[in-house]
Amino acid sequence: ERLHQGGIRNLEMSFRRSNGQLFTGLTSAETFELDGTPALVVAVRDISQLKEPQGQLQTSEEKFAKAFHASPDGLLLSRQSDGLLLEVNEGFCRLTGYDLNPTIDQTSLDLGIWVDLNERKRMVDQLNRDGFVRDFTCHIRRSDGQIRLCELSARPLPIGGVDCMLTIARDITARH
Repeated sequence: ERLHQGGIRNLEMSFRRSNGQLFTGLTSAETFELDGTPALVVAVRDISQLKEPQGQLQTSEEKFAKAFHASPDGLLLSRQSDGLLLEVNEGFCRLTGYDLNPTIDQTSLDLGIWVDLNERKRMVDQLNRDGFVRDFTCHIRRSDGQIRLCELSARPLPIGGVDCMLTIARDITARH
């Protein structure tokens, strides 16, 4: 039907080569008359090489998401500009006592997680100085008011043009 209503433009389709190998092609087709006889012109452009990086990117994103959510440690992804929490994992929820959804679109300051804001300042200073933080010891406050001793590691992680921060929090209260 689309073919008779002006043609097909840039339709992505799968094709099979004569050797049996599949490839992705961008297809355009248009009907016309040639000496009074209906005819069809079809052009197929192989875009497999363009699609391959997209597939690799999708695979990479899937791996990151699986690792992020499978980690027993608390992981949080926040926006660097304002500290807004973009994503947290179940480990973060267990550590802090907060539910998954209410934490999103808030900051750690909004949640009242920092027991000592000077610890937060020292961590931010170290991050600005060194570009990352590893095994930074601090105290956090759970949603039930309980204080936990944690080690934080953090590093910048640009995502889709947005400067983000990946932070890993490990409860070390039992060690002390």
